[in-house]
Amino acid sequence: AAVLVACRRLGLTGVHDVVGGRLLGVVLYVARHGAFRTECVAWQGGWVTAVLMLILVLRQGAITWFVIANLGQESTANTDTTLGLGLSWLALGPFLFLELLIFGNLARLTVLTGWGQATAFFILLTAQLLGVLVLAWLFKRNGGAIRALFMGILGLLLLAALVMPWPTGAGAALQLILGQLLLALLMGVLLVAIGTRNGRSGLRHLTLGNGVGWLLLALFVFLYYAGYDIPLPFSNDLLFPLAALLIAICGFFAARTLPQTTAMPKRKWGWAILLILLLLVLPLLQFMDQPTTAVVGDGYPVRVMTYNLHNGFDTMGHLGLEALAQVIEAENPDVVGLQEINRGWVVNGSTDMLTWLSRRLDMPYVWQPTTGELWGNAILSRLPLNEVDLQTLPPRNLLLGRGFIAATVNVGNGAQLSVINTHFHHKEKDSLERTMQAQAVINYWGERPFTLIMGDLNAESPTPEIEMIQNQGFQPVLDLLRIQPGYTYPANQPRQRLDHIFLTPDLLPVNAAIPTTTASDHLPVVTDVTR
Repeated sequence: AAVLVACRRLGLTGVHDVVGGRLLGVVLYVARHGAFRTECVAWQGGWVTAVLMLILVLRQGAITWFVIANLGQESTANTDTTLGLGLSWLALGPFLFLELLIFGNLARLTVLTGWGQATAFFILLTAQLLGVLVLAWLFKRNGGAIRALFMGILGLLLLAALVMPWPTGAGAALQLILGQLLLALLMGVLLVAIGTRNGRSGLRHLTLGNGVGWLLLALFVFLYYAGYDIPLPFSNDLLFPLAALLIAICGFFAARTLPQTTAMPKRKWGWAILLILLLLVLPLLQFMDQPTTAVVGDGYPVRVMTYNLHNGFDTMGHLGLEALAQVIEAENPDVVGLQEINRGWVVNGSTDMLTWLSRRLDMPYVWQPTTGELWGNAILSRLPLNEVDLQTLPPRNLLLGRGFIAATVNVGNGAQLSVINTHFHHKEKDSLERTMQAQAVINYWGERPFTLIMGDLNAESPTPEIEMIQNQGFQPVLDLLRIQPGYTYPANQPRQRLDHIFLTPDLLPVNAAIPTTTASDHLPVVTDVTR
Protein backbone atom coordinates (compact mmCIF):
# COMPACT_ATOMS: atom_id res chain seq x y z
CA ALA A 1 0.00 0.00 0.00
CA ALA A 2 2.87 2.38 0.78
CA VAL A 3 4.46 1.66 -2.61
CA LEU A 4 1.19 2.54 -4.33
CA VAL A 5 1.04 5.86 -2.50
CA ALA A 6 4.66 6.66 -3.37
CA CYS A 7 4.06 5.81 -7.03
CA ARG A 8 0.96 8.01 -7.14
CA ARG A 9 3.30 10.99 -6.69
CA LEU A 10 4.68 10.14 -10.14
CA GLY A 11 1.23 10.35 -11.76
CA LEU A 12 -0.40 7.74 -13.98
CA THR A 13 2.98 6.40 -15.06
CA GLY A 14 3.83 5.58 -11.44
CA VAL A 15 0.50 3.84 -10.94
CA HIS A 16 1.16 1.68 -13.99
CA ASP A 17 4.50 0.74 -12.42
CA VAL A 18 2.53 -0.81 -9.54
CA VAL A 19 0.27 -2.69 -11.98
CA GLY A 20 3.20 -4.02 -13.97
CA GLY A 21 5.12 -4.85 -10.81
CA ARG A 22 2.25 -6.86 -9.37
CA LEU A 23 1.78 -8.91 -12.55
CA LEU A 24 5.50 -9.38 -13.18
CA GLY A 25 5.95 -10.46 -9.56
CA VAL A 26 3.65 -13.41 -10.22
CA VAL A 27 5.44 -14.14 -13.52
CA LEU A 28 8.84 -14.19 -11.80
CA TYR A 29 7.46 -16.46 -9.05
CA VAL A 30 6.26 -18.96 -11.67
CA ALA A 31 9.54 -18.68 -13.60
CA ARG A 32 11.65 -19.35 -10.52
CA HIS A 33 9.32 -22.17 -9.45
CA GLY A 34 9.52 -23.85 -12.85
CA ALA A 35 13.28 -23.31 -13.19
CA PHE A 36 13.79 -25.29 -9.95
CA ARG A 37 11.33 -27.93 -11.23
CA THR A 38 8.79 -26.86 -8.56
CA GLU A 39 11.18 -27.64 -5.68
CA CYS A 40 10.64 -25.02 -2.97
CA VAL A 41 13.77 -22.86 -2.90
CA ALA A 42 13.06 -21.59 0.62
CA TRP A 43 13.95 -25.04 2.02
CA GLN A 44 17.17 -25.45 0.03
CA GLY A 45 20.78 -24.67 0.92
CA GLY A 46 23.74 -23.85 -1.30
CA TRP A 47 25.13 -20.72 -2.89
CA VAL A 48 22.42 -20.43 -5.58
CA THR A 49 19.71 -20.11 -2.95
CA ALA A 50 21.83 -17.70 -0.90
CA VAL A 51 22.43 -15.43 -3.91
CA LEU A 52 18.76 -15.51 -4.89
CA MET A 53 17.63 -14.60 -1.38
CA LEU A 54 20.25 -11.82 -1.19
CA ILE A 55 18.96 -10.32 -4.44
CA LEU A 56 15.39 -10.37 -3.14
CA VAL A 57 16.38 -8.75 0.15
CA LEU A 58 18.40 -6.01 -1.59
CA ARG A 59 15.53 -5.37 -3.99
CA GLN A 60 13.11 -5.06 -1.10
CA GLY A 61 15.50 -2.63 0.55
CA ALA A 62 15.62 -0.53 -2.61
CA ILE A 63 11.82 -0.42 -2.75
CA THR A 64 11.65 0.67 0.88
CA TRP A 65 14.14 3.48 0.18
CA PHE A 66 12.05 4.54 -2.82
CA VAL A 67 8.93 4.77 -0.63
CA ILE A 68 10.72 6.84 2.03
CA ALA A 69 12.21 9.19 -0.56
CA ASN A 70 8.89 9.82 -2.34
CA LEU A 71 6.71 10.24 0.72
CA GLY A 72 9.12 12.47 2.63
CA GLN A 73 7.75 15.14 4.92
CA GLU A 74 4.47 15.45 3.04
CA SER A 75 3.44 11.85 3.59
CA THR A 76 0.13 12.80 5.19
CA ALA A 77 -1.16 15.03 2.38
CA ASN A 78 -3.45 13.57 -0.30
CA THR A 79 -2.06 10.06 0.20
CA ASP A 80 -5.16 7.98 0.98
CA THR A 81 -8.22 7.16 -1.09
CA THR A 82 -11.90 6.76 -0.26
CA LEU A 83 -13.03 4.02 2.11
CA GLY A 84 -14.74 2.09 -0.70
CA LEU A 85 -11.67 2.13 -2.97
CA GLY A 86 -9.39 1.37 -0.04
CA LEU A 87 -11.41 -1.72 0.76
CA SER A 88 -11.26 -2.73 -2.91
CA TRP A 89 -7.56 -3.30 -2.32
CA LEU A 90 -8.55 -6.45 -0.36
CA ALA A 91 -8.93 -8.18 -3.74
CA LEU A 92 -5.17 -8.73 -3.55
CA GLY A 93 -5.69 -11.64 -1.12
CA PRO A 94 -8.20 -13.59 -3.27
CA PHE A 95 -6.04 -12.81 -6.33
CA LEU A 96 -2.96 -14.41 -4.76
CA PHE A 97 -5.07 -17.32 -3.49
CA LEU A 98 -6.25 -18.14 -7.02
CA GLU A 99 -2.76 -17.69 -8.44
CA LEU A 100 -1.10 -19.95 -5.84
CA LEU A 101 -3.65 -22.75 -5.90
CA ILE A 102 -5.06 -22.62 -9.44
CA PHE A 103 -3.81 -20.34 -12.19
CA GLY A 104 -0.13 -20.08 -11.21
CA ASN A 105 0.24 -23.65 -9.95
CA LEU A 106 2.63 -25.48 -12.27
CA ALA A 107 2.24 -28.87 -10.56
CA ARG A 108 -1.55 -28.70 -10.85
CA LEU A 109 -1.40 -27.92 -14.55
CA THR A 110 1.08 -30.78 -15.07
CA VAL A 111 -1.33 -33.20 -13.39
CA LEU A 112 -4.48 -32.00 -15.17
CA THR A 113 -3.01 -31.84 -18.68
CA GLY A 114 -0.81 -34.93 -18.39
CA TRP A 115 1.53 -33.26 -20.89
CA GLY A 116 4.73 -33.19 -18.87
CA GLN A 117 6.19 -30.47 -16.70
CA ALA A 118 8.15 -28.63 -19.44
CA THR A 119 5.00 -28.30 -21.56
CA ALA A 120 2.94 -27.12 -18.58
CA PHE A 121 5.68 -24.62 -17.67
CA PHE A 122 5.63 -23.19 -21.22
CA ILE A 123 1.82 -22.92 -21.22
CA LEU A 124 1.83 -21.17 -17.84
CA LEU A 125 4.34 -18.50 -18.85
CA THR A 126 2.62 -18.04 -22.23
CA ALA A 127 -0.72 -17.48 -20.47
CA GLN A 128 0.85 -14.81 -18.30
CA LEU A 129 2.42 -13.16 -21.35
CA LEU A 130 -1.01 -13.05 -22.98
CA GLY A 131 -2.43 -11.45 -19.84
CA VAL A 132 0.14 -8.65 -19.96
CA LEU A 133 -0.36 -8.15 -23.72
CA VAL A 134 -4.14 -7.88 -23.43
CA LEU A 135 -3.86 -5.50 -20.49
CA ALA A 136 -1.39 -3.34 -22.44
CA TRP A 137 -3.82 -3.22 -25.38
CA LEU A 138 -6.68 -2.35 -23.06
CA PHE A 139 -4.81 0.55 -21.50
CA LYS A 140 -4.28 2.11 -24.92
CA ARG A 141 -7.97 2.93 -24.80
CA ASN A 142 -9.46 5.64 -22.62
CA GLY A 143 -11.10 5.02 -19.28
CA GLY A 144 -14.59 5.06 -20.74
CA ALA A 145 -13.96 1.72 -22.44
CA ILE A 146 -13.25 -0.03 -19.15
CA ARG A 147 -16.25 0.86 -17.07
CA ALA A 148 -18.08 -1.12 -14.42
CA LEU A 149 -20.16 -3.16 -16.86
CA PHE A 150 -17.00 -4.43 -18.54
CA MET A 151 -15.48 -5.38 -15.20
CA GLY A 152 -18.69 -7.09 -14.15
CA ILE A 153 -18.61 -9.27 -17.27
CA LEU A 154 -14.98 -10.20 -16.63
CA GLY A 155 -15.82 -11.13 -13.06
CA LEU A 156 -18.72 -13.33 -14.11
CA LEU A 157 -16.51 -15.11 -16.65
CA LEU A 158 -13.90 -15.78 -13.97
CA LEU A 159 -16.60 -17.05 -11.64
CA ALA A 160 -17.96 -19.36 -14.35
CA ALA A 161 -14.47 -20.76 -15.04
CA LEU A 162 -14.13 -21.73 -11.37
CA VAL A 163 -17.64 -23.13 -10.86
CA MET A 164 -17.36 -25.64 -13.71
CA PRO A 165 -15.80 -29.09 -13.01
CA TRP A 166 -12.03 -29.15 -13.44
CA PRO A 167 -11.21 -30.19 -17.03
CA THR A 168 -8.27 -32.32 -18.13
CA GLY A 169 -5.95 -32.25 -21.12
CA ALA A 170 -6.43 -29.32 -23.48
CA GLY A 171 -9.43 -28.15 -21.47
CA ALA A 172 -7.22 -27.58 -18.41
CA ALA A 173 -4.77 -25.54 -20.48
CA LEU A 174 -7.58 -23.41 -21.93
CA GLN A 175 -9.07 -22.85 -18.47
CA LEU A 176 -5.72 -21.66 -17.19
CA ILE A 177 -5.16 -19.28 -20.11
CA LEU A 178 -8.65 -17.83 -19.70
CA GLY A 179 -8.17 -17.48 -15.94
CA GLN A 180 -4.84 -15.70 -16.33
CA LEU A 181 -6.33 -13.24 -18.85
CA LEU A 182 -9.28 -12.47 -16.61
CA LEU A 183 -7.17 -12.08 -13.46
CA ALA A 184 -4.67 -9.79 -15.22
CA LEU A 185 -7.45 -7.57 -16.56
CA LEU A 186 -9.40 -7.42 -13.30
CA MET A 187 -6.41 -6.70 -11.08
CA GLY A 188 -4.82 -4.29 -13.57
CA VAL A 189 -7.92 -2.12 -13.91
CA LEU A 190 -8.62 -2.31 -10.16
CA LEU A 191 -5.13 -1.10 -9.23
CA VAL A 192 -5.24 1.76 -11.72
CA ALA A 193 -8.61 2.86 -10.34
CA ILE A 194 -7.34 2.79 -6.76
CA GLY A 195 -4.07 4.53 -7.62
CA THR A 196 -5.47 7.41 -9.68
CA ARG A 197 -8.32 8.50 -7.41
CA ASN A 198 -7.28 11.51 -5.31
CA GLY A 199 -8.40 11.16 -1.76
CA ARG A 200 -7.64 12.09 1.77
CA SER A 201 -4.69 12.45 4.09
CA GLY A 202 -3.15 9.53 5.90
CA LEU A 203 -3.10 5.87 4.90
CA ARG A 204 -5.89 4.35 6.97
CA HIS A 205 -8.20 3.28 4.11
CA LEU A 206 -5.49 1.70 1.97
CA THR A 207 -3.92 0.12 5.04
CA LEU A 208 -7.28 -1.36 6.02
CA GLY A 209 -7.85 -2.84 2.56
CA ASN A 210 -4.28 -4.15 2.38
CA GLY A 211 -4.50 -5.80 5.82
CA VAL A 212 -7.86 -7.40 5.11
CA GLY A 213 -6.51 -8.71 1.80
CA TRP A 214 -3.60 -10.51 3.44
CA LEU A 215 -5.86 -11.88 6.18
CA LEU A 216 -8.20 -13.23 3.50
CA LEU A 217 -5.28 -14.97 1.80
CA ALA A 218 -4.27 -16.64 5.08
CA LEU A 219 -7.88 -17.55 5.90
CA PHE A 220 -8.65 -18.99 2.46
CA VAL A 221 -5.48 -21.10 2.38
CA PHE A 222 -6.08 -22.35 5.92
CA LEU A 223 -9.72 -23.25 5.27
CA TYR A 224 -8.90 -24.99 1.99
CA TYR A 225 -6.36 -27.38 3.52
CA ALA A 226 -8.15 -27.69 6.87
CA GLY A 227 -11.10 -29.05 4.89
CA TYR A 228 -9.12 -32.26 4.36
CA ASP A 229 -8.84 -32.82 8.12
CA ILE A 230 -11.67 -30.87 9.80
CA PRO A 231 -15.36 -31.20 8.81
CA LEU A 232 -16.44 -27.83 7.38
CA PRO A 233 -20.06 -26.77 6.73
CA PHE A 234 -19.15 -26.33 3.05
CA SER A 235 -16.90 -27.90 0.41
CA ASN A 236 -13.44 -26.34 0.33
CA ASP A 237 -13.76 -26.08 -3.47
CA LEU A 238 -16.33 -23.32 -2.90
CA LEU A 239 -13.49 -21.05 -1.81
CA PHE A 240 -12.38 -20.66 -5.44
CA PRO A 241 -15.60 -19.11 -6.81
CA LEU A 242 -15.89 -17.09 -3.57
CA ALA A 243 -12.45 -15.60 -4.22
CA ALA A 244 -13.47 -14.82 -7.82
CA LEU A 245 -16.69 -13.19 -6.60
CA LEU A 246 -14.79 -10.91 -4.20
CA ILE A 247 -12.41 -9.85 -7.00
CA ALA A 248 -15.37 -9.18 -9.31
CA ILE A 249 -17.18 -7.05 -6.70
CA CYS A 250 -14.05 -5.02 -5.95
CA GLY A 251 -13.31 -4.58 -9.65
CA PHE A 252 -16.88 -3.54 -10.44
CA PHE A 253 -16.84 -0.90 -7.70
CA ALA A 254 -13.37 0.44 -8.54
CA ALA A 255 -13.95 0.66 -12.31
CA ARG A 256 -16.60 3.33 -11.81
CA THR A 257 -13.91 5.78 -10.72
CA LEU A 258 -11.42 5.26 -13.57
CA PRO A 259 -10.02 8.42 -15.16
CA GLN A 260 -10.69 9.05 -18.84
CA THR A 261 -7.01 8.59 -19.67
CA THR A 262 -5.38 5.32 -18.65
CA ALA A 263 -2.76 4.89 -21.38
CA MET A 264 0.59 3.51 -20.29
CA PRO A 265 3.87 4.41 -22.06
CA LYS A 266 4.74 1.77 -24.64
CA ARG A 267 8.31 1.65 -23.39
CA LYS A 268 7.26 0.29 -19.99
CA TRP A 269 5.01 -2.41 -21.44
CA GLY A 270 7.76 -3.26 -23.92
CA TRP A 271 10.23 -4.02 -21.13
CA ALA A 272 7.69 -6.20 -19.33
CA ILE A 273 6.87 -8.18 -22.47
CA LEU A 274 10.57 -8.58 -23.35
CA LEU A 275 11.27 -9.98 -19.89
CA ILE A 276 8.53 -12.60 -20.17
CA LEU A 277 9.72 -13.59 -23.66
CA LEU A 278 13.21 -14.14 -22.26
CA LEU A 279 11.77 -16.24 -19.44
CA LEU A 280 10.16 -18.55 -22.01
CA VAL A 281 13.67 -19.90 -22.64
CA LEU A 282 13.49 -21.72 -19.28
CA PRO A 283 10.81 -24.27 -20.26
CA LEU A 284 12.35 -24.60 -23.73
CA LEU A 285 15.61 -25.75 -22.13
CA GLN A 286 13.72 -28.38 -20.14
CA PHE A 287 12.35 -29.88 -23.36
CA MET A 288 15.92 -31.07 -24.03
CA ASP A 289 15.81 -33.51 -21.09
CA GLN A 290 15.76 -37.18 -21.96
CA PRO A 291 12.44 -38.82 -21.02
CA THR A 292 12.39 -41.39 -18.24
CA THR A 293 11.65 -44.86 -19.64
CA ALA A 294 11.24 -48.35 -18.20
CA VAL A 295 13.81 -51.07 -18.92
CA VAL A 296 13.35 -54.78 -19.61
CA GLY A 297 14.03 -56.94 -16.56
CA ASP A 298 15.92 -60.22 -16.20
CA GLY A 299 13.21 -62.07 -14.29
CA TYR A 300 12.98 -62.79 -10.59
CA PRO A 301 14.03 -61.77 -7.98
CA VAL A 302 12.39 -58.33 -7.90
CA ARG A 303 13.30 -55.70 -5.31
CA VAL A 304 10.19 -54.00 -3.94
CA MET A 305 9.81 -51.10 -1.54
CA THR A 306 6.92 -49.33 0.22
CA TYR A 307 7.35 -45.82 1.61
CA ASN A 308 4.98 -43.21 3.08
CA LEU A 309 6.61 -39.86 2.20
CA HIS A 310 4.65 -37.62 4.62
CA ASN A 311 4.11 -34.99 1.91
CA GLY A 312 7.89 -34.52 1.70
CA PHE A 313 8.49 -33.52 5.34
CA ASP A 314 10.92 -35.21 7.72
CA THR A 315 10.39 -35.79 11.45
CA MET A 316 11.58 -32.24 12.22
CA GLY A 317 9.14 -30.65 9.78
CA HIS A 318 11.80 -29.89 7.15
CA LEU A 319 10.84 -30.28 3.49
CA GLY A 320 13.56 -32.39 1.89
CA LEU A 321 12.93 -34.29 -1.34
CA GLU A 322 16.62 -34.99 -1.84
CA ALA A 323 16.78 -36.84 1.48
CA LEU A 324 13.82 -39.01 0.43
CA ALA A 325 15.42 -39.66 -2.95
CA GLN A 326 18.65 -40.76 -1.29
CA VAL A 327 16.79 -43.24 0.94
CA ILE A 328 15.14 -44.82 -2.10
CA GLU A 329 18.31 -44.69 -4.18
CA ALA A 330 20.36 -46.43 -1.47
CA GLU A 331 18.02 -49.46 -1.57
CA ASN A 332 18.02 -49.61 -5.40
CA PRO A 333 14.45 -50.99 -5.72
CA ASP A 334 12.83 -52.06 -8.99
CA VAL A 335 9.34 -51.06 -7.84
CA VAL A 336 8.42 -48.48 -5.17
CA GLY A 337 4.93 -48.02 -3.73
CA LEU A 338 4.52 -44.46 -2.45
CA GLN A 339 1.85 -42.97 -0.20
CA GLU A 340 1.10 -39.40 0.90
CA ILE A 341 2.29 -37.85 -2.33
CA ASN A 342 1.10 -34.34 -3.10
CA ARG A 343 1.61 -32.48 -6.33
CA GLY A 344 1.24 -28.75 -5.88
CA TRP A 345 -0.11 -28.23 -2.37
CA VAL A 346 0.85 -24.76 -1.14
CA VAL A 347 1.61 -26.20 2.31
CA ASN A 348 4.79 -27.81 0.91
CA GLY A 349 5.80 -25.00 -1.42
CA SER A 350 3.59 -26.17 -4.33
CA THR A 351 6.18 -28.85 -5.10
CA ASP A 352 5.33 -31.59 -7.59
CA MET A 353 6.83 -34.39 -5.52
CA LEU A 354 6.17 -37.15 -8.02
CA THR A 355 7.63 -35.50 -11.12
CA TRP A 356 10.67 -34.39 -9.12
CA LEU A 357 11.33 -37.88 -7.70
CA SER A 358 10.69 -39.58 -11.04
CA ARG A 359 13.29 -37.41 -12.75
CA ARG A 360 15.77 -37.60 -9.86
CA LEU A 361 15.58 -41.40 -9.63
CA ASP A 362 15.09 -42.00 -13.36
CA MET A 363 11.99 -44.11 -12.70
CA PRO A 364 8.68 -43.76 -14.60
CA TYR A 365 5.57 -43.40 -12.45
CA VAL A 366 1.89 -44.22 -12.20
CA TRP A 367 -0.22 -41.66 -10.33
CA GLN A 368 -3.50 -42.02 -8.47
CA PRO A 369 -5.15 -38.94 -6.93
CA THR A 370 -7.41 -39.97 -4.06
CA THR A 371 -8.27 -36.52 -2.62
CA GLY A 372 -8.81 -33.77 -5.16
CA GLU A 373 -6.47 -33.84 -8.12
CA LEU A 374 -3.20 -33.39 -6.24
CA TRP A 375 -2.95 -35.86 -3.31
CA GLY A 376 -2.75 -39.63 -3.35
CA ASN A 377 -0.64 -42.70 -4.13
CA ALA A 378 1.96 -43.51 -6.77
CA ILE A 379 4.18 -46.29 -8.04
CA LEU A 380 7.72 -45.72 -9.33
CA SER A 381 9.02 -48.60 -11.44
CA ARG A 382 12.13 -49.29 -13.49
CA LEU A 383 10.28 -52.25 -14.99
CA PRO A 384 7.34 -51.93 -17.41
CA LEU A 385 3.89 -51.76 -15.80
CA ASN A 386 0.92 -53.31 -17.59
CA GLU A 387 -2.80 -53.47 -16.84
CA VAL A 388 -2.68 -50.48 -14.49
CA ASP A 389 -5.93 -49.97 -12.57
CA LEU A 390 -6.85 -47.16 -10.17
CA GLN A 391 -9.49 -47.97 -7.56
CA THR A 392 -11.12 -45.91 -4.80
CA LEU A 393 -11.73 -47.33 -1.34
CA PRO A 394 -14.80 -47.06 0.88
CA PRO A 395 -16.29 -45.23 2.63
CA ARG A 396 -16.83 -42.30 0.27
CA ASN A 397 -17.42 -39.73 3.02
CA LEU A 398 -13.82 -39.58 4.27
CA LEU A 399 -12.24 -36.12 4.24
CA LEU A 400 -9.01 -37.67 2.94
CA GLY A 401 -10.09 -40.12 0.29
CA ARG A 402 -8.30 -43.46 -0.01
CA GLY A 403 -7.57 -45.79 -2.87
CA PHE A 404 -5.13 -48.28 -4.35
CA ILE A 405 -3.12 -48.78 -7.52
CA ALA A 406 -3.07 -52.27 -9.05
CA ALA A 407 -0.55 -53.05 -11.78
CA THR A 408 1.15 -56.00 -13.41
CA VAL A 409 4.94 -55.72 -13.41
CA ASN A 410 6.67 -57.21 -16.43
CA VAL A 411 9.56 -58.80 -14.55
CA GLY A 412 11.23 -60.16 -17.67
CA ASN A 413 11.85 -63.63 -19.10
CA GLY A 414 8.09 -64.06 -19.43
CA ALA A 415 7.46 -63.63 -15.68
CA GLN A 416 4.99 -61.20 -14.10
CA LEU A 417 4.22 -59.85 -10.64
CA SER A 418 0.87 -58.37 -9.60
CA VAL A 419 1.34 -55.37 -7.29
CA ILE A 420 -1.27 -53.55 -5.19
CA ASN A 421 -0.13 -50.33 -3.51
CA THR A 422 -2.57 -48.80 -1.03
CA HIS A 423 -3.01 -46.39 1.87
CA PHE A 424 -5.73 -47.07 4.46
CA HIS A 425 -7.65 -44.59 6.64
CA HIS A 426 -5.46 -43.08 9.36
CA LYS A 427 -7.59 -42.53 12.48
CA GLU A 428 -6.66 -45.19 15.03
CA LYS A 429 -10.19 -45.74 16.40
CA ASP A 430 -11.73 -46.27 12.95
CA SER A 431 -10.93 -49.96 12.51
CA LEU A 432 -14.32 -50.55 10.85
CA GLU A 433 -13.41 -48.20 7.98
CA ARG A 434 -10.08 -49.98 7.46
CA THR A 435 -11.85 -53.37 7.53
CA MET A 436 -14.09 -52.15 4.71
CA GLN A 437 -10.99 -51.04 2.80
CA ALA A 438 -9.21 -54.36 3.35
CA GLN A 439 -12.28 -56.22 2.06
CA ALA A 440 -12.37 -54.03 -1.06
CA VAL A 441 -8.71 -54.86 -1.80
CA ILE A 442 -9.35 -58.60 -1.27
CA ASN A 443 -12.40 -58.51 -3.54
CA TYR A 444 -10.38 -56.85 -6.28
CA TRP A 445 -7.49 -59.31 -5.89
CA GLY A 446 -9.69 -62.26 -6.87
CA GLU A 447 -7.07 -64.89 -5.88
CA ARG A 448 -4.57 -63.95 -8.59
CA PRO A 449 -1.27 -65.80 -8.18
CA PHE A 450 2.06 -64.02 -7.68
CA THR A 451 0.49 -61.01 -5.97
CA LEU A 452 1.99 -58.53 -3.55
CA ILE A 453 0.05 -56.05 -1.36
CA MET A 454 2.05 -53.19 0.09
CA GLY A 455 1.45 -49.82 1.68
CA ASP A 456 0.70 -47.86 4.81
CA LEU A 457 -2.29 -49.70 6.28
CA ASN A 458 -2.36 -47.61 9.48
CA ALA A 459 -2.91 -50.80 11.46
CA GLU A 460 -0.86 -53.60 12.96
CA SER A 461 -1.54 -57.22 13.83
CA PRO A 462 -3.75 -58.53 15.40
CA THR A 463 -6.31 -55.93 14.30
CA PRO A 464 -9.28 -57.21 12.24
CA GLU A 465 -8.14 -55.45 9.05
CA ILE A 466 -4.70 -57.09 9.11
CA GLU A 467 -6.09 -60.49 10.06
CA MET A 468 -8.60 -60.26 7.20
CA ILE A 469 -5.71 -59.98 4.71
CA GLN A 470 -3.71 -62.76 6.33
CA ASN A 471 -6.74 -65.06 6.43
CA GLN A 472 -6.75 -64.94 2.63
CA GLY A 473 -3.31 -66.57 2.62
CA PHE A 474 -1.21 -63.39 2.34
CA GLN A 475 1.98 -63.66 4.37
CA PRO A 476 3.78 -60.68 5.95
CA VAL A 477 7.35 -60.45 4.70
CA LEU A 478 8.76 -59.29 8.02
CA ASP A 479 7.22 -62.26 9.88
CA LEU A 480 8.43 -64.76 7.29
CA LEU A 481 12.00 -63.54 7.78
CA ARG A 482 11.58 -63.23 11.59
CA ILE A 483 12.29 -59.49 11.59
CA GLN A 484 10.87 -58.40 14.93
CA PRO A 485 9.34 -56.18 16.10
CA GLY A 486 9.44 -54.60 12.65
CA TYR A 487 8.25 -51.18 13.76
CA THR A 488 7.95 -48.49 11.07
CA TYR A 489 6.29 -45.55 12.83
CA PRO A 490 7.17 -42.95 14.01
CA ALA A 491 10.51 -42.89 12.25
CA ASN A 492 12.45 -41.17 15.04
CA GLN A 493 11.14 -43.52 17.78
CA PRO A 494 9.45 -46.52 16.08
CA ARG A 495 6.83 -48.30 18.18
CA GLN A 496 4.19 -49.42 15.64
CA ARG A 497 4.26 -51.55 12.50
CA LEU A 498 1.95 -49.65 10.13
CA ASP A 499 3.76 -50.25 6.84
CA HIS A 500 3.48 -53.72 5.34
CA ILE A 501 4.39 -55.97 2.43
CA PHE A 502 2.22 -59.10 2.05
CA LEU A 503 2.89 -61.96 -0.41
CA THR A 504 0.74 -64.75 -1.76
CA PRO A 505 2.10 -68.24 -0.82
CA ASP A 506 3.60 -68.72 -4.31
CA LEU A 507 6.08 -65.89 -3.62
CA LEU A 508 9.04 -65.92 -1.24
CA PRO A 509 11.05 -63.08 0.30
CA VAL A 510 14.81 -63.53 -0.13
CA ASN A 511 15.61 -60.80 2.36
CA ALA A 512 14.02 -57.70 3.86
CA ALA A 513 15.05 -54.54 5.65
CA ILE A 514 13.63 -51.49 7.40
CA PRO A 515 16.15 -48.73 6.60
CA THR A 516 16.77 -46.33 9.46
CA THR A 517 15.98 -42.76 8.38
CA THR A 518 14.09 -39.68 9.52
CA ALA A 519 13.51 -38.33 5.98
CA SER A 520 9.79 -39.07 6.53
CA ASP A 521 7.71 -39.79 9.63
CA HIS A 522 7.44 -43.42 8.40
CA LEU A 523 10.22 -45.94 7.79
CA PRO A 524 10.27 -47.76 4.46
CA VAL A 525 10.10 -51.52 4.08
CA VAL A 526 12.10 -53.19 1.31
CA THR A 527 12.36 -56.82 0.20
CA ASP A 528 13.63 -59.02 -2.64
CA VAL A 529 10.84 -61.25 -3.91
CA THR A 530 11.23 -64.47 -5.87
CA ARG A 531 9.09 -67.44 -6.85
